[in-house]
Amino acid sequence: MHEARDIIARTRRFAHLIASNAEEADQFVFDVVEAEQVYLSADFAEDGLRDHLYRSLCDRLASKPYAPEDKGGGDSDVQPAIWRFRQLPMDNRLAFALMVIEEIPSASAAGILRIPDTTLEKRIQQSRRMMFED
Repeated sequence: MHEARDIIARTRRFAHLIASNAEEADQFVFDVVEAEQVYLSADFAEDGLRDHLYRSLCDRLASKPYAPEDKGGGDSDVQPAIWRFRQLPMDNRLAFALMVIEEIPSASAAGILRIPDTTLEKRIQQSRRMMFED
């Protein structure tokens, strides 16, 4: 169960990265954990549980419409990067977060998002262009 708690904590951190605010992120994680109780109580390999929870979370996040966030608040050095990340379309945001930030291998990330590897790679390339090219 220790691994499950660690994976849930990572899932929560991931949700906070993607969602518009902390309350919304926590609600997504709560909904995922409630929906996946049977899976959480089963004896699965750590990567299988992680992928299953991330897939469920990404399905929920992708189904909710998101508008780019307003630029504002904070004068932190990382704020512009976070703001640019949150301007990405949700599909690109999820792909970028899984592969670049969470460092999940491409085959696993594609499986989590239920897309082909080539589509995942295109989303990563688009995200990098949108975030880092002026």
